[in-house]
Amino acid sequence: MEERDCAAAFALVLNGNFATIASHATGIARSRKTPEKVFVLLDMLTAWEKERALAETLTSLGEHGGVAGQLASKVQEMYTMLVNSARDTYREFAMAVERDDVGGSREGKVEGTRKKVSGLIPTPTKGLRLILAGPQDGHQSQSSVPENATIHPLTAYLIQYCRRLQQYPSASRILNRRATGTTREEGEDLAGRMISRLLHTLLKNLKIKVQRLSHGKQASDGQDAQHFADVFMLNNATYILSRARCFEHAEALEQIGFFQEMRETVHRHKHSYLHASWRLSVEWLDMVSEKLGRHSALQGGKEQAESEKQLKQLLRQFQNTWKQRFRTQRAWFVPDPELRRDLRAKLTEYLLPGFARCATALDAYVTASGQSYWKRLFPLMWERELLEKQIEGQLFEGL
Repeated sequence: MEERDCAAAFALVLNGNFATIASHATGIARSRKTPEKVFVLLDMLTAWEKERALAETLTSLGEHGGVAGQLASKVQEMYTMLVNSARDTYREFAMAVERDDVGGSREGKVEGTRKKVSGLIPTPTKGLRLILAGPQDGHQSQSSVPENATIHPLTAYLIQYCRRLQQYPSASRILNRRATGTTREEGEDLAGRMISRLLHTLLKNLKIKVQRLSHGKQASDGQDAQHFADVFMLNNATYILSRARCFEHAEALEQIGFFQEMRETVHRHKHSYLHASWRLSVEWLDMVSEKLGRHSALQGGKEQAESEKQLKQLLRQFQNTWKQRFRTQRAWFVPDPELRRDLRAKLTEYLLPGFARCATALDAYVTASGQSYWKRLFPLMWERELLEKQIEGQLFEGL
């Protein structure tokens, strides 16, 4: 039997089975685009690559024309269809995140939970709903931000998504149209850049979400909205940084500067929270300490009365601000223990030296003047241990 006849006979035997496979592949490729569909397609393409010898045999049948040539053409068309479908689905998924980044999603009612949930990674079904669904069926909108400033479900979902992508060595080559023929090293670099782009887009997305929330809260909550935004971004950036360090392509991410950028983001939001939230309080305490020295030297009259009025106003501002912000920020939840300890330590270092100087000067003045009513007006200034306990044991606990 001639080689051409053998090829034709082989093609006839495979044709029926291939039709079943092609029908299944076509159904998947043309189904609704969802983030999870990418993994189904990658599974199929990975299985295809494992059977590379058979695939090359089928492709080589095209040289013989006839039935064999038609089968070879169908095989190549199916492979191309699966690759294009995987690329298109992933591209639309990335664009869905980006569209929300530029404000394309609908704003829903801001909801959240004060519950501390140990498992941050939602199931694929929940993740799908969070990303693609609007505020319907009673589910949380993708635009909503947890009211306790903790990690957003979309962050947990995308970290898990990136982790799953790395289980497919050929994912970066398949999902990138310009990646054909890349070496292993180039493939790892490309995978790192693909993950980096997705996570940077996520951070921009989260920033837009919390800015929308902040604009809505400014009128009622004053500056607390900005402080909330800093803690929210700090939580999510820290989570991304800690999880990405465990990625298979962590070395590639390090080489392209991803970790350095994330560390800078964490530092920026930490600094912004600390100084924006508490700078005025420190300044008020310093002003009280300074004014008390001059006030003690005054010998009655209108000038002393005005000085006392200013002192009481500054102390009242500090005491009321502390009570209000402590009540608000103890409800915020920082799930990372190291970050929580660091924030508390930096706040203690930033706030307490000025508080101690002011409290010491005020106590000396009250003792010398015999005006004990100051203790009734501003009891917080004689409760340093309580202040330390509130900072070290209650802030950022989600209480």
